[in-house]
Amino acid sequence: MNWRRALPPVRTSGWDSIRREPGLRPYLAGQGLGQIGDAATTLILAQIVLFDIDHGASAGTVGRAIATAVAPAMAVTPIASLLADRWNRRRSLAVMSAARALVALAAICVPVTGNRILGYGCVGVLLVLSRSMYLTRAAAVAHFVPHDRLVSLDSVALLVGLAAGGTGALLGGSLSSMAPIAGLCCAAVLHLAGSLCFVNVPADLGGGNRSTSGHVEAGAPRRDRLAIARTIVGSPGLRRAVAATAVARALLGAVIAIVVITADQRYEMHANGFAMAMGLVGVGTFAGTLMAPAVAARVRTTFVIAGAALASAIGLSVASMIPRTVVLVGATMIVALGFQVVRLVSDAAVQRAAPDESLGKVFSVHDAVHTGAFALGALAASAGAAGPSSPARLFPVAVLQLGVAAVAIVSRRRPQPLRVVAEILFPNVEPGARSSAAGSIAQSDERIAC
Repeated sequence: MNWRRALPPVRTSGWDSIRREPGLRPYLAGQGLGQIGDAATTLILAQIVLFDIDHGASAGTVGRAIATAVAPAMAVTPIASLLADRWNRRRSLAVMSAARALVALAAICVPVTGNRILGYGCVGVLLVLSRSMYLTRAAAVAHFVPHDRLVSLDSVALLVGLAAGGTGALLGGSLSSMAPIAGLCCAAVLHLAGSLCFVNVPADLGGGNRSTSGHVEAGAPRRDRLAIARTIVGSPGLRRAVAATAVARALLGAVIAIVVITADQRYEMHANGFAMAMGLVGVGTFAGTLMAPAVAARVRTTFVIAGAALASAIGLSVASMIPRTVVLVGATMIVALGFQVVRLVSDAAVQRAAPDESLGKVFSVHDAVHTGAFALGALAASAGAAGPSSPARLFPVAVLQLGVAAVAIVSRRRPQPLRVVAEILFPNVEPGARSSAAGSIAQSDERIAC
């Protein structure tokens, strides 16, 4: 049953109720099995390419590995979002899982031949498929539960992903040196099992070009991109969700950069400082994932954004005034926790506000914006931290967090000036070219808690 047009929400946390939704168990099983195989394959290939073939992780090999990881995933996003809306999503998930199994089997040639290029190619294709599946899953989950339970379902899916990633890392780590071929075979079997799970999902996950024909007019992709951009900017619900997540993640990136630099220059932790920052963010992310359903069930979206920013501002202010490691640890965890709650609430807002026929494209823009914001925030903080670093550099970030909280509260009932900006930025997009997206989102905005 398609819950996207269900009755107005009754605010419940939904932890117990989502377990009884038909089709959810095979869907989550398919996700988890695929992510275990994905993590195992990636780790095994990294071990083979970086250490067995290149004999160590030099700056050049690490740079190539990062380029292989980032470039394909970012390049495939526009195409993947288009396919998530135009193809049947349940069938797409099953086919892409089977394709990942073929990639894992093809990767057996890497340890056999010692071909570095083939190893990088397998990793790149695997990341492209994983990115495509992520966007397809993000567009599909809205069909399982009523929209007031989307935060709960997103949280459960993220916890499944965290557990699967850890399990896959253990599997890949234990087999990467002793029996890499056996590990790749296990990963292929897991991907095939995940594909069968997706095939057995009884729910309709949308997609498949229901409202349009298969013919694509010349210039339609450009008009479609303009329509999506204009719709996001002109829709209060989508604009709030995208902006809140982007700002929160940019400030998280700034905090991570400052913590890493401070740990290196002040406490001489070097590489351990980076590991500590990532560990703290992981703990905060896990705690935020557990808290998000209960918070979303009891607190309006505006106050979730304001509360997370205010808590982060207080923690960062204390850390900037008290140069103690334990205080710095606590502040970093608070910022990561706040971001995760805001992200899950905003993801659910996008999933319930965007029309099904363009949900993949809207969510891809949302994901790309906050991913880019994280990099910009980290780069800006790194550039501003030139010279001797100290926790006092966290104070400007605390001030910015206070500004976010103030803007969230003040703008709750004020007019939306970005509607005018949208008309100026996209004057050539006719109202009809927005398809039914603008109208559907305008109606959805009325159902989103301010």
